Amino acid sequence: MRLVWSAVSVAAAVLVLIVVPRVLSPASGQLVAQASGEQTSFTTEDGSTVLLRPNSSLYQLGEHALRLEGDGFFDVTSNPQRVFSVETAGGLVEVLGTRFSVTAWGADTCVFPVPYSHLTLPTLYAL
Repeated sequence: MRLVWSAVSVAAAVLVLIVVPRVLSPASGQLVAQASGEQTSFTTEDGSTVLLRPNSSLYQLGEHALRLEGDGFFDVTSNPQRVFSVETAGGLVEVLGTRFSVTAWGADTCVFPVPYSHLTLPTLYAL
């Protein structure tokens, strides 16, 4: 019985070491838009637009890289020479110019491309 409790304690400690830093760590990047009670929009320097749904946040990671927490609709200005990326806790979306919607709550991420869109999902994370 003592051996079982030791194994359970070790497993719980490992789980805490893996999960707690991901949950408690602040989002990287600079907060550029936040939708508290209603939708809000954000326009990037290249003219791409993001419509954030309520309770969503958007962070600037780089010139063409954003991090989303919540729901957002992206209308990305087409440029075949530049990749536009959206990072979430659950993965990464990369596009050259298209429209798509991302829902990202915690590690759960869903991407909904608009018909005739082209996007790639190079990385999907799983716990």
